[in-house]
Amino acid sequence: MIRRMATPRSSLQSPEATRPLRSIVMALALAMVGCTYCEQTLGSTACPDSSPVADCPNDLPSSCVMPAPSYQTTVSPIFNAYCLTCHSSGGQESSLPLGSYEEIYSIRSEVLDQIYSCRMPLSGQPTPTTSERQLLLQWLVCGAPQN
Repeated sequence: MIRRMATPRSSLQSPEATRPLRSIVMALALAMVGCTYCEQTLGSTACPDSSPVADCPNDLPSSCVMPAPSYQTTVSPIFNAYCLTCHSSGGQESSLPLGSYEEIYSIRSEVLDQIYSCRMPLSGQPTPTTSERQLLLQWLVCGAPQN
């Protein structure tokens, strides 16, 4: 006969007591998944150091303000002007093209991270103006709609 040992009441923790630990474990798991996705899918050159550039503004919109910037008339021309030199056929990042809505949308969270942390465009390359940067961030925060 197998006997179950009683667990002392004092060792049981309420869900509220374990919430901080679960949050930390979840954050670490998501960070590891993100790193693995980036390295396996995008390649190491597309996944530089995750720390922001020194003079990078802390300007991520806190929420989506409607209407979201238009992909067709506003966002696409910004990507064409600042990203396609490298992220198109013949560019140094041609394996990670950003020339179509579908290509951008499929990696929108990585694009948001790269733009927000000022890691893209690369240092020495032309960069979006402050207003263009805000339009890109707002569009991405709004879920990158195809509008």
